[in-house]
Amino acid sequence: MTTTTGNVARTLFLTILVLATVLRLGYGIARHRESFSKTGADFILLWDHDAAEHVLMAQSLLKDGSYRVPPPVPLGPFEFKTIRFSTFDAIYKAPLYGYFLAGVFAISGFNFFLFFPLQAVLAGCACGLLALIALELFGSWRTGAVAGVLAAGHPVLLNSSSLPYNESLFVALLFGSVWAFLKWIRAPRVSWAIGAGVLSGLAILCRESAAPLLLTMAAFAMMLRPSGLRPAVGAAVVMTGVATLLVLPWTLRTYVRTGQVVPVAAVTGTVLAEGSNECLAAEPLLSWYWAEGTCAPLQLAFLQRLVRYPSSQWDDTLLYARLKMALGRDWVTTHPREYLALSARRAATLLLPFHPRQQIGRLRKGLMTIYWLFIIPLGLAGIVLSLRHLRRRVIILLPILLIGAIVLPQVLIYFSPDMRYRLPADMLLACFAAHLVAERLGVVLDRRDWMRRRMPGGAPAVV
Repeated sequence: MTTTTGNVARTLFLTILVLATVLRLGYGIARHRESFSKTGADFILLWDHDAAEHVLMAQSLLKDGSYRVPPPVPLGPFEFKTIRFSTFDAIYKAPLYGYFLAGVFAISGFNFFLFFPLQAVLAGCACGLLALIALELFGSWRTGAVAGVLAAGHPVLLNSSSLPYNESLFVALLFGSVWAFLKWIRAPRVSWAIGAGVLSGLAILCRESAAPLLLTMAAFAMMLRPSGLRPAVGAAVVMTGVATLLVLPWTLRTYVRTGQVVPVAAVTGTVLAEGSNECLAAEPLLSWYWAEGTCAPLQLAFLQRLVRYPSSQWDDTLLYARLKMALGRDWVTTHPREYLALSARRAATLLLPFHPRQQIGRLRKGLMTIYWLFIIPLGLAGIVLSLRHLRRRVIILLPILLIGAIVLPQVLIYFSPDMRYRLPADMLLACFAAHLVAERLGVVLDRRDWMRRRMPGGAPAVV
């Protein structure tokens, strides 16, 4: 990298980092202005669903070192919240974010004062890294700047940054690994492969869905072979090996405590059963996919299997996941046509700007729709435009493959109606949307410069 190129990249990253961070701080302050003073138990009671589970997990880690979401006795205000309480380890959650929150709350106490600005900075880093990814892919600072701005304005990342959700940390680690891998392609040094492996391993510990992206990058390295086959194979081995070494201690901990091999988290079985079952299959083919309700036949079959075990194991999260996995696998293998129809509905619903049944305000729906118009149609058009130059720039194929690695599990298994799991794919699509916009903008600017030069004395042309 030349000094000039390095300065451009540094300036681009810092500019987008500051822009995205300030935007998130402003949004979070406006949203939580009446709750910022809450601390301790009052702060914990603010949250529900995944956010509450993350905070309670951090509280459990600080209290006795256990990775659990223990039910308070009595339940009190928690009785009306949707939280997966258990006296067993929270195997359904990847560990890194819980430990991250525990470290933050150990310093500041349970309040907004440290976790909120930290998450805003992490989300800003994710947006800055995306700008660098676009710069590496297309070699244009304009494309990088537009991609960074689009990422900074993503409504889902903007919203989740002010909540105890792991998106900010996860996306920052994920895009850090992709950027390090792109740097390895430009300059195939082992240090970049190690960096990509470290960041990929941490991303997997934050959310196991990062594993397919690591495997995609390893396969792409062996396909592209920028400096020959042996270095490419070596880089693939280094990346996957380093990531495996980072994940292995947690896998061994789970095995020692449960006697079961769970690489990171045991949630796939649960979402497979809840995302593909007879209740959802009975819905019309041309209806939007919504798997948030309860399926009575599935629950009955689950309870029939659960009662075969001692009552002391009934809230074992690993047993829960194993039983749900068996039910989901049985249904999919015995109903292949219905499963394919559900996958088609998932794919169609995943293209929406927001889920029609999601309880959000009109303003947010409008903003998500406007943003969707910039990302999905323009991003797909940008991919088509970029593919025309695929022979000269094979590297463009990488983000397309990564988008597939993100989206395919959601099509085949399950996705969240708040579109959080689609977030990294949206942001990678933003690179192609930015390239399309920047290229059109560049053509316009070049034409204006040409017209100025044609005018006597370099005077601007009058339109």
